[in-house]
Amino acid sequence: MNKDLAKIFGLSIALTVLVSCSNVASTNHTSTSQSITVANAPAVAVNWSKVEATADKLYQNHPYSNKLSVDKRAAQFYANDFGVPLVEAERRLLIQGYSSELLQAIEQELKDNVVGVYFVNDDPKEFRIGINTLTNLQSERFIYKFKQGVLQGEMIVVDIHSNSEKTLKQILALKDKATPKIFERYPNTQGVGYSPADNTITVSIYVPSYSKEYRQKVESELNELVGHPVKVDFMSSPMQLPILLEEFPAIAE
Repeated sequence: MNKDLAKIFGLSIALTVLVSCSNVASTNHTSTSQSITVANAPAVAVNWSKVEATADKLYQNHPYSNKLSVDKRAAQFYANDFGVPLVEAERRLLIQGYSSELLQAIEQELKDNVVGVYFVNDDPKEFRIGINTLTNLQSERFIYKFKQGVLQGEMIVVDIHSNSEKTLKQILALKDKATPKIFERYPNTQGVGYSPADNTITVSIYVPSYSKEYRQKVESELNELVGHPVKVDFMSSPMQLPILLEEFPAIAE
């Protein structure tokens, strides 16, 4: 697999997982933020004590809390990619694998205010969870302490970034509506996705060479077309479906 392909496909897998996590709580209730503009919406405060209590209760029912482990190769790749010691890489991957109950508790509290959920891996000094929310949400950072299982005593920071004027549902609707038009305007488009970390629509386009001015032109056109900030990733070679099917057989099923 070439470098660009691995990068895009790897990001796509990661972002799919994170976006799926951010939908856990919102699938079981009716959206209320669609009917009012964020600017006029009342301020929302986070009850972190309630979040902690809910997460603790969910973890009490976790069937594998004492059996989690980390693949050594994955930990070594993580350590190399993000410049952290192997022990820290193992700790971070273990927390990621054990975080679903905490994320579920957060999203039960925040509901449609959640726009994106992601792990901040590229800070060697502090591993944390980032959550992008609607701009009317008010919160300080929260530190959750695991109280049982293999992570007993470990802590994870949760940072809230109130930076979105649109709900996740609205953003994904804009993406889905614009996707056919993006492929029509740029036939070499390789994929369209959503990045929860920076709350942007991501468009990957095969362009062998380009200038700074061309990038600005394309992003400007796509921003207008989509109606939401777009980040363009130019690829030096096109994605090849046979390669994807060979290295990721599940796609062919």
